[in-house]
Amino acid sequence: MDAKAQAIGSYLQQVAQRMPVPSVKQSRLNSLAGTALFDEPCPDLVRKENITIMGAEGELNARLYSDEPHGESNLPVLLYFHGGGFMQGDLDTHDGICGKLAKWGGCIVVAVDYRLAPENKFPAGIEDAIAAFNDAGENAASWGGDAQRIGVCGDSAGGNLSAVICQQRAISGGVLPYLQVLIYPGLDSTLSTKSVAELTDAYVVPAPRLNYFIDKYIDSTADLSNIRLSPLNNKALSDQPKTYIISAGFDPLRDEAMLYAQQLEQCGVAVEYKEYTGQIHAFINFCKIIPQGNMCIRGISKWLTLNW
Repeated sequence: MDAKAQAIGSYLQQVAQRMPVPSVKQSRLNSLAGTALFDEPCPDLVRKENITIMGAEGELNARLYSDEPHGESNLPVLLYFHGGGFMQGDLDTHDGICGKLAKWGGCIVVAVDYRLAPENKFPAGIEDAIAAFNDAGENAASWGGDAQRIGVCGDSAGGNLSAVICQQRAISGGVLPYLQVLIYPGLDSTLSTKSVAELTDAYVVPAPRLNYFIDKYIDSTADLSNIRLSPLNNKALSDQPKTYIISAGFDPLRDEAMLYAQQLEQCGVAVEYKEYTGQIHAFINFCKIIPQGNMCIRGISKWLTLNW
């Protein structure tokens, strides 16, 4: 394990052990506090604007990032869905990540503040994500973007939403995202992979925390096998867009990412898979401490510039 990842993971574990299980409200506040403590701020950009985007049941808050003046370039658009176990995270927890992707990746990034559990259970999150993708197609030009090049990206729970958008658009016969980037995505909500079994005491997302997130997100265990919740269960993937998948070696979700990359490749999809072997879950949120967080974001940005 990377020494800096171990240091931050051990610190977070000690804090968690000293405190009672937090409420949903406290979990969200802790997530914001962790961002302020461990992540770098958004870099300076030509444009950073709070906007709205349509969700499944009304407008959602969103944030647009671009390092090009409005209207001077027909830039590709990357919709970003934050992680946080479907119940925490927001536009501010991933502000630095989204700003870097816009600056380094040569695109407009639009971060989407989709509805969270437990107030809004499954499938509210994915319904918002699909609606936001549809709305982006209609509004990309007004943002200075190219409606023919709209990709999706997300970390952890946001990686789940990104993968499901692509699958569901293929199933419905609609226009697919131009590409997808899945950062240590949660793709198997049954939590039945080998890495989940091996890493029950993992930093950041130990087994009790993973189960807590799933419990808050679903109403019924019957939902667990639904491909809108566990997209790893979908084997019909030949029509998926080009894909970049990232995993972390000491992350319980590692095998979900690896297996999905293998399934895509077997179906003939252009896919690149990168494992950061010494890293832990959420390491791109810890860029003040873990240099590989920025290395990963730069790697994504390079892949984007080569594939738009």
